[in-house]
Order: sequence, then structure tokens, then C-alpha cells
Amino acid sequence: MALSKKLWLATILVMALVFAGACGLGNLSAKARLQQQLALSNTNSASLIAALLHQRHTPGKPLELGLPTNLDTHSYELIQFTDAQGSVTDLHANEQHTQGAPGWFQRLFPIDIAPGVASIREGGKQLGTLTVTGDAGFAYSTLWQGTLQLAILFLIAAVVAGGLGSYLLQRRLRPLGDLVDQADAIGSKRFATLPEPDSADLKPVVAAMNTLSSRVKSMLSQDAVRPQKKQQESHVDKVSGLQDRDQFMHQLAAELKHSDGGGHGSVAIIRLGNLAHINQVYGRKSADGMLSEIGRGLKRLCMQNSSWAASRLNGSDFVVLAPHSNDPAAVARQAQEVLIEVLVNRSMSTHIPLPGATTAYSQGETSGDILTRLDGALMAAVAENESSINVAGRGDVQVMPVRQQLEKWRDIFRQAFVEHKFSLTAYPVAGLEGDLLHLESPVRLQWQDESLTASQFLPWINRLELASDLDKQVVDLALSRIEAEGKPICINLSVAAVADASFLMWINEKLSTHEPAAGMLWMEVQEAMAYRYLENFKKLCIRAQGHGVKMGIEHAGHQLADIGQLQDVKLDYLKIDGTFTREIDQNPANQTLVRTLCGMGKSMGLTVIAEGVSNDTEWNTLKTLGVDGVTGPGVRIDSEDD
Repeated sequence: MALSKKLWLATILVMALVFAGACGLGNLSAKARLQQQLALSNTNSASLIAALLHQRHTPGKPLELGLPTNLDTHSYELIQFTDAQGSVTDLHANEQHTQGAPGWFQRLFPIDIAPGVASIREGGKQLGTLTVTGDAGFAYSTLWQGTLQLAILFLIAAVVAGGLGSYLLQRRLRPLGDLVDQADAIGSKRFATLPEPDSADLKPVVAAMNTLSSRVKSMLSQDAVRPQKKQQESHVDKVSGLQDRDQFMHQLAAELKHSDGGGHGSVAIIRLGNLAHINQVYGRKSADGMLSEIGRGLKRLCMQNSSWAASRLNGSDFVVLAPHSNDPAAVARQAQEVLIEVLVNRSMSTHIPLPGATTAYSQGETSGDILTRLDGALMAAVAENESSINVAGRGDVQVMPVRQQLEKWRDIFRQAFVEHKFSLTAYPVAGLEGDLLHLESPVRLQWQDESLTASQFLPWINRLELASDLDKQVVDLALSRIEAEGKPICINLSVAAVADASFLMWINEKLSTHEPAAGMLWMEVQEAMAYRYLENFKKLCIRAQGHGVKMGIEHAGHQLADIGQLQDVKLDYLKIDGTFTREIDQNPANQTLVRTLCGMGKSMGLTVIAEGVSNDTEWNTLKTLGVDGVTGPGVRIDSEDD
């Protein structure tokens, strides 16, 4: 039996014994007191009734034995009159009121009350004697109520004493439970130390277990250090501290492999020109210090953008991989600024060109395609013999400088808006039962017999400040498709839709003229954008939800600590970024994050959808973690062919 149960039993037994003693002594004392009080009451009552009978007596006539009508007889058990000849007459007889106390209690504590006696006389002659016996029911009821009150007090005392004792015992024994957990943790190769307990008896035990944990950890660490260090060094450039080329290629291949129809990103390369000359002029040690500082700077850049990664491809080429970035030129500029800052700080900026090349990637491409495109753009930038950045588009035969490409894309977009060359694709977002939640519909550009993905043309849309115009056309396309097909459509909005006040006015007017279709429209923005323009995003949600539109954020999970800010936004749903759901069946850390996001989302009343699902194993794992829906290349719906 557990110590806590034993403590409770001991407490109950002790309190029961104390109660029995207190109850017995208390009731005996109270019984004696009540008997005295009732005996005195009987005597007073007998004198009073005798006086009343004497007042009504007419001298020379027999005594009238009837009781006064105003006399309350309920409190009397027996009233008797005994005349001078010894004849007894019952003036009043009543059964004792015992309903206030149980029979066993009355037998345990019997009350014996002396009756009251009074004489009735006429002159010197005695007419008779009056005997009055009061009802003992009141006395029994008083004793019983006192016993019940005492029992309640003892019960409360027992509960308090038992609870307090259990608490103190558990607190005292808590280090033992911690020791058990520590032993289990050591068995699982988790090594924690326990704080020193208050109990002097347990201090040596805790100290011994802490020593054991430290020694086992030390022994296992010694065996693991060498291979772990070797593995890390095999994927890290020793001079810059950045990932090496192999690791970059692995990450890029993974992005391309797992990106769904809406997946996109950017890659940028910056070349440190005249590296050999720097080594000759400044020395190898100084050059290595510069490369190390560049590595630290690029790491800081990636920390500011949680999904980015930086690598050193070779001696003079540095690359930044930026998933979900729609602006490859901006990525390249930020990376180039890091190198410029390092050179300026080291007074090495003179005659050191920093040419760069950047491009967007999307599903359907290979690593070779992207690197070939980047090599061509970088060669063009190097040929300009300055720190220019060239943006390479998919399918570019000859890489043009940025200025020429801007003019080219301006003409393309001008014609595309007039001739309605933009269209929406459709990727199903399924519920837990395989039902359709909505069709995720990224925008495409139909140009010269080629369908260009958003990642291919959005950077130029943003550069030319045409994002708001594109958002309006996407909304029109979505509402038209809903009205034609009757299926819910989900679209992505750009930063312009959130930041532009004129767009808020336009969307309110547009939705008001398409009320039935608006109720089947889903609109979402990227997580980072929602937090950056939180107040504007709230206004957009209020306007759109007023017409039945469901509002959400996509690529969620990178700013988990800020999710509480969305409490006031009253979102309808969120989509967890595919980087957290990819191969989630094999990643306990991501499982914890997804479970946390689902819990937070449910507490806010949100529908939680997982992005980037590629197979049934991932889908089934996500179901157990609490998601409400999934999207990705591995998702099919029951009615998809209908």
C-alpha cells in the first residue's frame, strides 16, 4: 500500500478515536446539565399549573380538575393529579417527541428527568398533589445536534490533516520520483542533474545519482565526439564556416523535389573578385580572416530570414538559397551588401568587383538547370567588369543586364493585362476524410506557348510595382471560376494587397457585387507579410470576411512565438509550411512543432492545413498530430475526377 494511503487510514483512525472520546465526554456532561434544567423546569411548571387550578377553586366545592385552555401542553409528557385519598387522575398524557434523535442514540445516552411536584391546599387542608413531567424530546434533539456538529468539525479536521499530511509527504518524497525519472533518462541517454533536496536523508542519494549521470554522459560523449566532429567538418568550409558545395546541392535538390505546385524560391551567387590578388597583397592570414567574416555576415543574414541558407561553392563564390522568396534580385543585393560591408570594414573595397547572378526556381526544374542559368548570368555579370547583378529567367538563351530585362518584362506584362494572359491553376486541399476544402489556385502567365509559374515572373511584377494590378486580376479570375464551377477557390495575395489602402477599397466594392461567389472564396498571405503589416492585414480581413470570404496565412510556423498577435485578427485558417511537414513521420522535432501549431490554432478557432504533403505516410502522421486538412503533390480527393 502506498504511503499516502497509509497516512490517510492512520489519520482517519486517530480522528475517529478522538471523536469518540470527545463525543462521549461531551454528551455525558451535556446530559447532566440538561437533566438539571428540565427537572427545574418541571418543578416550575407544576407550581404554575397548581396555582392556576387553585385560582379557579370555589371553597366548599370539589376541585375542578380541567386544565386551562390557554395552557400549551405540547411540552409536557404527563400531568397527574393525586387527591387526598390517593386517587390519581391524568390531566394530560402525551407520547414523548423522539423524532429529533435516532433510537440507538437515545438508548446510548438515556435521559432521566425528575418530575415536578406541587401541592394544592385550601386553608390548612390539602386538596391534592400535582405531578408534572416534561417532554424529554427536546433534550435528545439538543444532544443529537451537538453530536452532528462535532462530527462535522472532526470530519473537516480529518480532511485538512490528511490533505496537509499527504502534501507534505509528497513534497518530502518528490526527490525519489525525480531520481526514478533521472534513472530512466540515463537509460535513454539523456543526462540531467537534479537540484539538492531539503531532506538530509536524500541528499547523498541525489548527489550520487548526479555523479553517475555526469560520468555516463562523459563516457558516451567521448565515443561520439570524433565521428560527430568528422561529419560536421565534412559539410562545412573550414575557412568561412559556411556549408560547402555538397551540402548546398543536397538542400537545393530537396527543395526542388518536395516543392508542390505553389512552391518557389530564389538562388543568388556573389563572386568575390580578385581573390588571388587579395592573397598576394594582404597575405593569406588576412584573406582568411576576411572570408571568415564574410561567413559570419551571411549567417546573420540567414538568421534574419529563418528559411534561408548560405554556402561557399568554391574559393570565391558564395551562394544564398532563399525558399519562398519571390524577389531573387533582392536576395542577391542583400548577399552582396554583406560582402561590401566586410570589404569596407577591412579597407579592401578598392578595385574588388562583386558580380552576382540570381534566379528563381520552381517545381519541374533540376539543380543542373538552375546552376546552368546562374553560370550564364554570372559570366555576363563578370564580363561587365563591375559589381552588377544579373537576373536570369527560366528559358533565357542570352542573359541580359537587369535594365534590359526590366524593359522586356514591362512590355510582356502590358500585353498580358490587356489580352488576359493570366490564369489560375488548381491543386486540391483535402480534409481528413478526403473531402475538398478548396482548390489552391496559383497564378500562371501564358506567354509564347509557355506557362510561366509565379516564381518566374513575380519578381519582375514586384520590381515594376504591378503587384496590385495582378492581385485585382487574380481576384476577378477566382470569382469568375467560382461562379462558373461552384467550387471553393483559394488565392494568394501579394504585399501590395495588404499595404495598399486603395486595394482595400477596391476589394470591398468587388466582393459586394459578387456576394454568392465571395462566400466560396479563400484568400491568404504569407506569414512574414501578415506580421509585418499586421494592422493593415486586420483591416483586409475585416473587409473580406464581411462578405463571407475566409482569410488565412500560408507558410506558417517560422514565427511561432508571434502567433499570439493573430488572436485579434480573427483568422479562419492557417497553412503550416512544407519545410515542417516534409518527411514528418521521421522527424520528432517537427512533429512537436506541428502538434503545437495545431493546438494553438484550435484554441483560436482556426482550421489548420499542412502544406507540401507528398505521400500517404506523411498524411497519416499529420492526421494524428491534429491537422484538419492537407495539400501537396501527394494529395488526392474523392471527388477529384467529378
